[in-house]
Amino acid sequence: MSGSLQSLCWGSSAFGGIVSSYFSGSLVDAYGVRFVFGLTSLLPLITSAVAVLVKEEPVVGQARGQNLLLSSSAFLASSKNSITQLWGAVKQPGVFLPTLFIFLWQATPQSDSAMFYFTTNQLGLLQSFWDV
Repeated sequence: MSGSLQSLCWGSSAFGGIVSSYFSGSLVDAYGVRFVFGLTSLLPLITSAVAVLVKEEPVVGQARGQNLLLSSSAFLASSKNSITQLWGAVKQPGVFLPTLFIFLWQATPQSDSAMFYFTTNQLGLLQSFWDV
């Protein structure tokens, strides 16, 4: 059931993103902001309602309220090993250079919001213009 819920979550997110990006401008013009906001909130609400139906079995540990990994020094050794393996994978040029490029590309300032302001307020284009 948990796998089905996860599929529903990702599917709802993808479907909602596509539908809201395609129809949001024309729906805001026709029905208003409140209606569009309510419409886009339906799929997460449905997902939350389905999440209540998931049955989970409790994990029995050594003592009530005590995490199994935190109960020993094995947690530190496991964390150190995981971090070492992660760094070993990230420092390879095939991974590190594209990651560095994407980071630097996204860290630079962009003109999206300024361009949106200019086209809507200065040029007088409607928000539905951006849906094309």
